[in-house]
Amino acid sequence: MRNRIFSLSTIALFAPVLAFAQTTTPQTVEVYGQSVAYTEVVAADTDGNGKTDRTTYYDGEAMVLTAYDQNEDGKNDLWLRWENDQVVAELTDTNADGVADKQDDITAEERVVGTPVPALGTDAPATAGESAKGGPMSWVIVIAVAAIAVFLFVRARRRQ
Repeated sequence: MRNRIFSLSTIALFAPVLAFAQTTTPQTVEVYGQSVAYTEVVAADTDGNGKTDRTTYYDGEAMVLTAYDQNEDGKNDLWLRWENDQVVAELTDTNADGVADKQDDITAEERVVGTPVPALGTDAPATAGESAKGGPMSWVIVIAVAAIAVFLFVRARRRQ
């Protein structure tokens, strides 16, 4: 019985680590004949109508592409490519087929100084339908599972 409690407490202690250990396999999305590598996608309904109208692609913590469906037809019609937290290219779909057919490179002189789209893990207000990695509730769960694991471990050690 003691060994069983000890084994269960050990498993419970490492469960949060295993649950949050993520292997990020890079994927790619093709835009205007260019492959953009990403590891995570965040979709958002920025106007609250129940449809995704902004999709942001991240490579680790770095934003690499943001796609917009401005006319809400279910197809993206504007893409912004990002490098080092700066927009470097704007791609547009001019014939409403959901495929970028025009690219405008953004030079350093053209970049607008302003507030960039928040990176993952920041405390930016979430919009309806937006998914983000982690969050406060996930940490509450991790801490609760770890506390249970410690309790079981201490209890098992006392009974030995």
